[in-house]
Amino acid sequence: MRKLAAIASGAAVAGVTTHGFVYSGMRLGPLNPPFSTYSGLFQNALFGIWRLWSCAHGWEPVMTGRQLSHAEGFGHFFAHAVILACPLLGFCIFCLAAGQRVGWQCWKPVVLALAFPLDELIRQVFRSAGLSEPLAEAARAIVVFLLMLSSVGAIRIRKPAPASQSQPQPG
Repeated sequence: MRKLAAIASGAAVAGVTTHGFVYSGMRLGPLNPPFSTYSGLFQNALFGIWRLWSCAHGWEPVMTGRQLSHAEGFGHFFAHAVILACPLLGFCIFCLAAGQRVGWQCWKPVVLALAFPLDELIRQVFRSAGLSEPLAEAARAIVVFLLMLSSVGAIRIRKPAPASQSQPQPG
């Protein structure tokens, strides 16, 4: 039961953080939204990361209205950071909650996190199912998280057992 709760917690963290950051990045609001709202929490985190990114580049962060300075460069960085970091954050939550020992297999989840942002197939499957961009990204993050679990042997993804021969045939 503990492992199942850890899987659910990790999947929820991966999905909710991805959705929150993608949603906030697409719908920027006022400079200081309240932390008590879902979008306000992620938007304030986005602004904090933007300020750190600007200072790391030696630029003064400037925001006028709803425009960020150096928005193109930051948007490119932030999109890749969210797609990479959120499934890994969910995996870390799972490992801490379940007490999963990864050991020498720690490279497998990192490779999956690095490889799957390049794959448009997963996003297109969820978008064609009618999901919005933030929901499609959240679903992609959960799929990557589950693949990470499978790569270290925490869950097994296998084919279903063949149907029994002893069942009566219709007809």
